[in-house]
Amino acid sequence: VAPVSAHDVISPEFKKEGFYLLEQMVFNLLPGKIYEKYVRFYLGLLLVLLLLQPMFRIFRLTEQMDTGALMHELRQEVEEIR
Repeated sequence: VAPVSAHDVISPEFKKEGFYLLEQMVFNLLPGKIYEKYVRFYLGLLLVLLLLQPMFRIFRLTEQMDTGALMHELRQEVEEIR
């Protein structure tokens, strides 16, 4: 029997609501309007990743990206050693 993680238990709707709550908290904590456009940009990227997670799981893209990132890091370490 495969172990159940918290990631599997939390519904996508709850994740979206939690994201909107986090977004509003961040906006309320900003010292001024100066950084608002940057925060909106990065929170937008996070929202896109959040919405794409089910597709990543279907095509196992997360595992492929993790493997690719690990291989890239190992290549960089080997080049640094040389």
